[in-house]
Amino acid sequence: MSRVEEPKEQERPPEFPELETPRLRLRDIRPTDAENFFEFSEDPEMADYFGSSNHYKSEIATRERIKERIEKQIGFKPGRYSWIVESRESEKFLGEVGLHSIDLKNQSGELARGLVAEARGKGFGAEAARAVLDFAFGALGLNRVQAMTRTTNARSQRSLEALGFSREGKLRQYWIVDDEPATVYMYSLLRSEYEKETT
Repeated sequence: MSRVEEPKEQERPPEFPELETPRLRLRDIRPTDAENFFEFSEDPEMADYFGSSNHYKSEIATRERIKERIEKQIGFKPGRYSWIVESRESEKFLGEVGLHSIDLKNQSGELARGLVAEARGKGFGAEAARAVLDFAFGALGLNRVQAMTRTTNARSQRSLEALGFSREGKLRQYWIVDDEPATVYMYSLLRSEYEKETT
């Protein structure tokens, strides 16, 4: 049974928080992002993010599912935030980052992130993640942020460890990816650890 608690009305920020870094803008999702998401979802390396390397069985089904997903994620939703990552200079779509499963009672949440192929290896993922962690540990007052990745995704594991996350353990056959069970590693970062790294 989930222990995720819906934030109380007075604990919700008055507007969806747009976050900025030197190179990036993290903004709310828009209906016009649908085409970007379609191309994003077809990337095999995004299987951790979407749960499939070919998201759905046909283009029509994929586009319809993405439309539904965008409609559900626009704006603040209880227990989660989802941001589009774009270049401040060109406004080019670079990916998505989210803070999900927010439990204010237990001061915890879960980081999820994914970038388009051309944006990887340039530090954008870490830059976007740090902006979300600043928000999580600062404005939301969380004490713990966790993240999960498949045991076969070495790139994702390295990126989490570079951010200061510690591997806690293994969750056997925790996800279904391409209709097959996938084992994942659980990582976590505590506010005290993050503050130590950033001060």
